[in-house]
Amino acid sequence: MQYSDTKIETACAVKDIRAQFNQPYYDAEASLLVATNGQILAAIPTGSEYECRTSGDMGAPDNSVSGSVPLDAIKYARKSAPRGEDPIVDLTDAEAARVSGATFTRPSETFPDYQALIQDKARNTPDICIDAALLKRLSDALQDRTGKDHRINIYLPRNADGSIDNGSQIRVEAAKHPERLGLIMPCRID
Repeated sequence: MQYSDTKIETACAVKDIRAQFNQPYYDAEASLLVATNGQILAAIPTGSEYECRTSGDMGAPDNSVSGSVPLDAIKYARKSAPRGEDPIVDLTDAEAARVSGATFTRPSETFPDYQALIQDKARNTPDICIDAALLKRLSDALQDRTGKDHRINIYLPRNADGSIDNGSQIRVEAAKHPERLGLIMPCRID
């Protein structure tokens, strides 16, 4: 599976006082690049989007060094990768990330225990599937144009037994304006 268009850094905090939220974290054991701002979390498998390889053998992935990955290294890797190829960030050094001859200092902050969050919520089958682009369009249609609060309330349809009815429309409303109502159809789960 290719992730060449993924911008994992958008899940990072911009300038949070909790420095560990300001750049992604590479988990060597799980082969994941993880980013969070404390409100959202993205976890991307490596070997597709960000291949972490040894400096001696650029053909073999090296999953030996976990730690923070500087945002500048990720952006530079994406920019310097040949068209159609995945970005490569060399993370074999615990203190530096290397990309195409450039070196970036790896921060040494302690990243939150994201796996506990993921394991708590783990399921084999999704409850519902929603087209995020359509959800954003609907949210934009319900919000004040100049407002800064873009929160929405989502009401999942329920069957009589309380289970989610993933075949019915989903009610969406602006959090500060519950009178502004929208509906969105779920996607098929195949």
